[in-house]
Amino acid sequence: MKNVLKTTLLATVFSAVLWGGQSAEAATYSEAEKLVRQAEGYAGTVKWQVSYEYTKTIARPDMKNFNAAKEYRLKAQTAINTLPAASQRNVLNDRLKKNVDTYVNRAIAYIDAITAGEKIIRQQSNLNTHISSGNLEKLENTYHVLSEEIRKQAKLLYRVHGQSTRDAFLVKYKAPAESLIKGVKHEVTSSMLLDDIQALKLPEGISSSVVPVKVNEYQSYDTYINYPTLQTALNNKYNATMSKIVLPQNKMKDLITEVAIENGIPPEILKAIAYQESGDTLKFQQFKNNGEPIVSSDNGIGIMQITNHPTENVEDLKYNTRNNIEVGAELLKEKWSWTGDELPKINDGDPDVLENWYFAVLAYNGRSSINHPTNSGNYQNKIFEFIRSSSQVKVFNFNNLVYDISVNNGILDFTPKLQYETNIQNKTTQIYKAGQTLKITTSTKFRPEPNTIVKEKYTLAAGNEVQILEKGISDATGINHFVFYKVKVNSTGDIGYVFSGAFAK
Repeated sequence: MKNVLKTTLLATVFSAVLWGGQSAEAATYSEAEKLVRQAEGYAGTVKWQVSYEYTKTIARPDMKNFNAAKEYRLKAQTAINTLPAASQRNVLNDRLKKNVDTYVNRAIAYIDAITAGEKIIRQQSNLNTHISSGNLEKLENTYHVLSEEIRKQAKLLYRVHGQSTRDAFLVKYKAPAESLIKGVKHEVTSSMLLDDIQALKLPEGISSSVVPVKVNEYQSYDTYINYPTLQTALNNKYNATMSKIVLPQNKMKDLITEVAIENGIPPEILKAIAYQESGDTLKFQQFKNNGEPIVSSDNGIGIMQITNHPTENVEDLKYNTRNNIEVGAELLKEKWSWTGDELPKINDGDPDVLENWYFAVLAYNGRSSINHPTNSGNYQNKIFEFIRSSSQVKVFNFNNLVYDISVNNGILDFTPKLQYETNIQNKTTQIYKAGQTLKITTSTKFRPEPNTIVKEKYTLAAGNEVQILEKGISDATGINHFVFYKVKVNSTGDIGYVFSGAFAK
């Protein structure tokens, strides 16, 4: 009796140890088969939860059932492995593989696909946020992240079992993301083209052969932009990018003024020449709006329309704004150096006097007979008319002089008379520096800002002394060639702006 009780107790202990998964002793077939049936039950429930045809929705299966199916699959497999008979193991393994493994693995693929789809949806949401905010930098980054996420997660979406279920996953996750990507690709491409231009790190006022190619491609996408927020952002990015290359007119005029002063040329003269040379529409420009250099039909290059200059690098003349202006200034100085020899000298030849540059300006365009001072519409008279109207300086009317000039083979010969006098002599008023004290020569508008748009504070009468506080700056209006000075009125201490013509005599 004691031996029977002892045997029963040992069997109970063995059974408890076995289902703890630790015993190396054999399980009975009925015990293993029971575990297989339990695993089949849980797996059978999961089977229908991962079928779109059955559920008509995409959602994670009951994770309690799913985890139970995996748990009992492991217990059943452990028990099967300890069965002594191979035939028994084969029968139960076949059932486990067919009725449990198949559906657990399908559920794993289903859950993985949902996780993948959720990742796509998150990036899709981020992309929509950046579309709404017009944040181009984040838009680009998220666009590429979402594109990569679609590519990377697609393999998980396609692993889902069943054509209808797989199609449902693709419709829910992949198709909307791809549609969003497609709908915003032109905006992203346009932004990247501007990135390419910015990556050139071109100094201000310098273009390259790459720029117009990129800009033309950028502009070709304009009609395909779908989102107003991104259109606005792209416009702002384009303007910010191109304004460093195609300088706005106030910067161009300031640059011409700077180069003129450096070369001892009255800025009024050099700006009037640049205004005339840069054409009928693109005034004060080195480049077309797309960054392409302006080259005329007779091969005149850039803002100063430089032609046939043997010592200059043509690419620099085309793509470097300052270089083009500097070469134009050098050419004008060269013509000035001819005064008293090949060209007549006017008055005492003071280079600060605008009128004294008349014949140098003529020679800048060429000593062709068409520029004879008595010919209407000659080049130099156009330049001085711009000074009169745009710098608002009442320069001398050169039609009032009597000229003694010969014409040889269509070329002007000035040697018969190499000295002329004008009864009006205007010195440049655009070279004053901070700290100088000057007298207003004609009543002028005293403005709170350096432009003609804002209403003046009051009219500052002639005779008032003012102190120049800052060097002259230009406004954004192409027709205005004068500069504005920030000044302090000595008698009142008022601070404001007056234009350079206020000091003209």
